[in-house]
Amino acid sequence: MAKLSPRRLLLVQALNHAQEAVTLDKSKQPRAAILEYRRCINLLSEVLQSASLGEGRRTKDSLPKVKELHVVYTKRIQRLIGKYKIPPLPVEMPSAAK
Repeated sequence: MAKLSPRRLLLVQALNHAQEAVTLDKSKQPRAAILEYRRCINLLSEVLQSASLGEGRRTKDSLPKVKELHVVYTKRIQRLIGKYKIPPLPVEMPSAAK
């Protein structure tokens, strides 16, 4: 099995959080879903930042999709907050700061 680059690993982790967020979202657990969507967005932001610094051609090729996912999940958070009237949730530090 090939070893994943750090950027690719971030992307895989982001997609895992997204999958969990969707599961929670479908289970009518909006607060938990929002937290998972946020974790996903934080990791996607790290991927985008890394790519903007010129690190890795393969990541650059996938940038439009990564940006699209970032926008989609950000909008989903906004919809959940509005629909369920959820007050502001605590802000988590990006994974690199943990």
